[in-house]
Amino acid sequence: SAGGEQVVFSRSVAAAIAFRTVSTQLVMTEFTSCNVTGGNFTCNLPVGTFTPGSVTIWFLFSPLAASPPPGLVPAVFQATNFYPATALAYLTLTPSLNMSCSTLPARVVVTGTPVVLQCNAFANSSVVISARIRVPASKLFAASGVSWALVNAVQETVTCPLGYNEFLCEVPLSSVPLTLYFFLVPKLVTVGSLQMPLAVQSTGFRTTTIIPDVVVNGTLTIQQYLASPAPISAGATVMLFYTIACTGNTSAGEAILVNLTRVNASTPVQWSDTANGTRRVCGVAQGFALCNVSQALHWLTTGTDVYIWVAPLSTIVGQAGIKLIFRARDVVDFPDTPSIFVIGQWSASASVVGLPGPSPYFVLATYPVTIELNISASGVTAGSAELIINSTVVSGNVSWRSRSVVPFDCPQTNYVYVCDLSAVPQPFSQVAIPVDVTFVVASSFKGPLMDALRLEGAFMQPFSVAPSVINVDAYFEPTFLGQSRAQLLATLPYPLVTAPLVLPTAAVPSGQTVAVAYTLRGTTTSTGGEIIQATPADIEGAILGWGLQSNLSSSLPCPAVHGGLLQCNLSSVQFYHNSDTTLWFFFTPRLSLARTLNVTLYFMATYFQTAIGVPPISVLGVFSAVQNNPAVALSGNWVSLNYTLTPSAATGGYWLSASVAATAVSPGLVRWSWNGSVSSSQPCLLSAPVASYVCIIPLQSVLQALQNLTVTVHAVPANATVGQWGANLTFSMVNSSGAPHPFWKPIPFTPNVTILGILNLVTPTDLVLALEYNPVVLNYTVTPSADGWMVIQVPAAIIDSRGLPGLQALLLYSMVNSLGQLVSVSSVCQAVPNATYVQCEAPFKTLVPLNFALKFTPNVTALQTMVVFQGAGFASSQHVFTLDTRSRPQWQAFPDVVHALQYTVIQFNGSTLNSTTDTISIIPAGASCSDNLTSPVSEPFIGLAGVPAFGGSVAQAGYFWVCYKIQRFPVVAALGGLLYVSPADPLSYNVVPFQPRAGQLVELQFDGLNLQQVTANISVTESPYCHPTAGVADVKETAVSCVTPTTCSLFMRFRRPAQYQVCYLMNNGSWATYPSLTVYPKAPLAYSLSNTGVLWPDPNAGDALVFSFASSPLLTPGVDLVKVVYANQTCDEASYPVPGTSLASLASDFTVGLSLPTAAVVRLCYKLAGQLGTYAEIFLSNSSADTLSVVAGVLNLTFDAGASRLQPLETQNGTVVYNVCSSGATTMFIGLPVQAVSSIWWYHAGVVPAPCNSTDVVPGYLMCTVPLSMETTVAVVLLFQGVVGRWDLFVRAQSAGFTVNIPTSELLVVVHSAPIWQLLFPAQASQELDLLFFCPPLLGNSSNCAVSVNDSVVLVPRWLACPADSSAVQSGMTEPQSNLDVYPPQPTALLLRLWVLNPADYLVCYKLYTAPSEPVAAYVPLLSGGQGSVL
Repeated sequence: SAGGEQVVFSRSVAAAIAFRTVSTQLVMTEFTSCNVTGGNFTCNLPVGTFTPGSVTIWFLFSPLAASPPPGLVPAVFQATNFYPATALAYLTLTPSLNMSCSTLPARVVVTGTPVVLQCNAFANSSVVISARIRVPASKLFAASGVSWALVNAVQETVTCPLGYNEFLCEVPLSSVPLTLYFFLVPKLVTVGSLQMPLAVQSTGFRTTTIIPDVVVNGTLTIQQYLASPAPISAGATVMLFYTIACTGNTSAGEAILVNLTRVNASTPVQWSDTANGTRRVCGVAQGFALCNVSQALHWLTTGTDVYIWVAPLSTIVGQAGIKLIFRARDVVDFPDTPSIFVIGQWSASASVVGLPGPSPYFVLATYPVTIELNISASGVTAGSAELIINSTVVSGNVSWRSRSVVPFDCPQTNYVYVCDLSAVPQPFSQVAIPVDVTFVVASSFKGPLMDALRLEGAFMQPFSVAPSVINVDAYFEPTFLGQSRAQLLATLPYPLVTAPLVLPTAAVPSGQTVAVAYTLRGTTTSTGGEIIQATPADIEGAILGWGLQSNLSSSLPCPAVHGGLLQCNLSSVQFYHNSDTTLWFFFTPRLSLARTLNVTLYFMATYFQTAIGVPPISVLGVFSAVQNNPAVALSGNWVSLNYTLTPSAATGGYWLSASVAATAVSPGLVRWSWNGSVSSSQPCLLSAPVASYVCIIPLQSVLQALQNLTVTVHAVPANATVGQWGANLTFSMVNSSGAPHPFWKPIPFTPNVTILGILNLVTPTDLVLALEYNPVVLNYTVTPSADGWMVIQVPAAIIDSRGLPGLQALLLYSMVNSLGQLVSVSSVCQAVPNATYVQCEAPFKTLVPLNFALKFTPNVTALQTMVVFQGAGFASSQHVFTLDTRSRPQWQAFPDVVHALQYTVIQFNGSTLNSTTDTISIIPAGASCSDNLTSPVSEPFIGLAGVPAFGGSVAQAGYFWVCYKIQRFPVVAALGGLLYVSPADPLSYNVVPFQPRAGQLVELQFDGLNLQQVTANISVTESPYCHPTAGVADVKETAVSCVTPTTCSLFMRFRRPAQYQVCYLMNNGSWATYPSLTVYPKAPLAYSLSNTGVLWPDPNAGDALVFSFASSPLLTPGVDLVKVVYANQTCDEASYPVPGTSLASLASDFTVGLSLPTAAVVRLCYKLAGQLGTYAEIFLSNSSADTLSVVAGVLNLTFDAGASRLQPLETQNGTVVYNVCSSGATTMFIGLPVQAVSSIWWYHAGVVPAPCNSTDVVPGYLMCTVPLSMETTVAVVLLFQGVVGRWDLFVRAQSAGFTVNIPTSELLVVVHSAPIWQLLFPAQASQELDLLFFCPPLLGNSSNCAVSVNDSVVLVPRWLACPADSSAVQSGMTEPQSNLDVYPPQPTALLLRLWVLNPADYLVCYKLYTAPSEPVAAYVPLLSGGQGSVL
């Protein structure tokens, strides 16, 4: 509609009418009143209210007063140019009942109490009617019921019967207002507004419902209460646990108020809903702590747990008296004073009357003590106060007094004394009150009083008065028991009376360990801390031991402790009152002492007074000596006894004395010196009383402890002295007059000197060279210094007794017999049981020379040995000489039959042969072995079983001597007889080519008598001779060819140049060594691969390989030939080059270039021009490999999603782009499945697009042939014309000889059908055009097609092509339009409205929307619905 929109009602139907068309919410203020026009109401609606759609209009009627029901109400709807329409509504009007109520005496009542409702009611009726007032039973206490009356008197009420869940009260009503009183009791669970609706009903009247304003206050009760801990100490926090129940569930205002009058202000009040939950701090206002719990708790009928933490004032003792109030909205406040009892704290300081401070105070057991206590309490005490004293610390009575009262006795009850302190002037409080308590300390008690004195009282925590402040000490006995207590305390620590026992003696030489024993008792039994401490200054090494026995081995150590004292831990020992405890102490007095010992022992135990003991010990100084004396001396000569003396202590002003027994020395021949020289020595005087020679040696200065002093005493041994010399020397300290040092102990020293006779030995021999089985003779002259028998000892190990039964050695000498005749004597030397020598004996006379000889056959050996000459009481003499005895060698030939030119091993047997220095010679049988032989025929080596051997060959046949020479020994003919040499076969050999080179094929031509075609019969070696263990030369391609039995050839290639021995295994099974063969180096030696970009070290197939050779006069460019063959072929004339390569000539730059089309392992063959010989194998430089590996090429393809277009229209090209990198030049085939594409073109940078038409490379694929160069990455683009549809396809790529790495995931290609366009209205320039775009499905084509409001459209003059993208739009084209909208009649179509200024024929160019990450699509021309293409 476009105007005149109205709705018309008759005025007879209502007093007023209003309307609205805005919303469905009936808000009165949003209605518009209808105008009164004559007898009608005219409602003027907004222009355009009526549309082809539907519209809802609301009308509000105010009925006419006291009018009859209007019945049908017509409404006429009309608008300009619209035919009117009439709608009928049916309205009814009913009379009303009215009632209002209030609560007596007030609107707020407590739950469970009766409620009186005073109500005023009337009816819009001229006659009295019967009205029913319905009261819901669900809100009331059913047992009390509901009643009503016309007066406020419960005795005048009429009971309302109970219907179905409601009470029904029948009352008379008319138009005259009537006052009614209703009596009822709300349900106990009601809290807050009662919300009880009263419905007033009567037949023919509209029901009236009112809700009286009644508020019910619930009440709280405590279901559970617990205070923890109970009771609490002063100042501590108590946790109060409540379970609060309400008559009804509360919903707001829940709080707890705590009166802070008796609460510790420094500790905030806290609350929580669990014992271990987060505590919330209560706020403070107007002297209360306000805990607002409404956010977490409500008071429920089933009970609600709440925890409160509060700290009473620290000055409270007894009942805390803290008041709490629980409240909530519509709930009566509930006060509570929890039962909290506070235990007060005593405080007291203690001191001992008569003893100065500060604490701790020490008192002695068995003595009286008065303790002054200053007692206070955390708060004012109420009730009893007592001082409790344990009877274990008391001996006798206990009394107490305050400064202002007389003493009171403390009676004993059970095991304690109880002092009733109620007589103090006022109750205890924070102000201290002095109290004195007096008693005698029991002898059995020791340690701190601790719990011995404690304060107790009503609501007071028991308090130990003097913990560790006053200590009671026991003491050790025996002590100075006669001393007063004050004296004992003043002389701490005190000395023990009884002297200790000292073992072995009270006078101890320095360095001797002493044992000291103390026997002790205690006034009571010790119970810990039993230790002994000692001053370490006079104890050697600060090493002290202790034990319970006099046995040092069972003693325990006393280590050093803080302060330097030594401490013995006696944890296993107790001191008793009625029995003795004996302690032993072991130590060595300090070595530097020569005086009375100064060691103090401190005897301690826990809570024992320390006692001290000083052992009475005298420490004697001593000398220690180091002898520098000769081990032996000859009788009659001066013997210098050199001593380095070390005093244990300082010598002070004393001198040194040395004494020796007169019987041990020659008379008068005793002297002393500082420098050890007899010539500068001083005499020692004979002391008749002691029959000793005494040397008084004045000291130039005081010797300090451990200061060395060297002195020498010279003496001649007594003439009769033989063997050990008994000249004991005694050193001590004396003053200048000879009186001994009072703290020094003389120490005797026995010199370790043996007096020996002399055997003077002369011999000319120091080296003996001998051969096996040949005897030797040793000549001697011996002159003895005295008479006796001479014993001669010869080592048994050097004597060879083989072939001489019973004969070991023979002693030959001359002597004068009893007749005075000089005779020769022969004596056999005998073996000594369990000894390593052979012994001979002979008599001798003083100073008479004795000439004799020793004869024996030596063992094969080489060593230094000696013959020993001895006599009883004589010094032994030795003859040391070198004995070198060699074995006689014996030869053996391997093989047994020796041929000329054959490598023969001559092995020798003998225990002393030397393969390094010994030599042999092979000489004709007519000659003899002598020292004039020429050089050896071969080098020695270690043969079988590790014995010397010699290898070589004899050029001619015949008989020969084998001569052996040991260095420094004569040449001898080795045992084994003559050596016979037989003739050789073959007789000679020839080499082709004449000068062979490494790598070439070489032929060795042999001529002989009876040759066999066996490859293993011919060999070459780099060893000097051919033999079974000689190494085979590094050759390959070995082959043997025998034309006749007299001619054989060996073909082989030498891998490297060297001098080789030519070997032939003769028919007799032995190898013959022929003249050596020289193999010259390769030409060229090696090749290298030039830097052509190949992948090192292995080139790829397709790589352009350039083989470079070092320039050499042996190489001839243009003539020398090069070819590459497979590795399983040899470099010879018959081997063909690898397919794809050909025979090449050496270029002028000494290179050859070629490329292998496929992977392979090849070898390079080189042939010198004009040289006799074949192709040679040439190796790669810096490599020992004789082949070159050409690995498969690698093609790496990576998909470029950003450059690819995988969802084209059917009229445009799709693109698949791969970045391709090839390891070498090759041809790649790449393509797509034929089912998804109709055609493919390919190109990359610098290449014109080319069609792809190969269908036989990969079945089912259309493949492109793409040539690739080496090591260059190019972007290969495949342009495809797709087949409409959705394709999950694989891209295939391959190249012969190459490994292709291409992503294996499928590509999703979607080829869309092109949308078509249709003009909705005729097109005119300078007007808005409506173009509709839709997919072919509208025309029956269900191919893939999609249009988007984000697609773009450009109109292009028909003589121009569609632009590639928005940036290519030219003049004459319309601006790109992307404001497409969904066409409502057909949601799958899009509508474009655009202006075209100029008339022309246009192409409609369309571009699909692409995401920012996708390649930008190009504009393509579309067909119209009529299959035309021009707009």
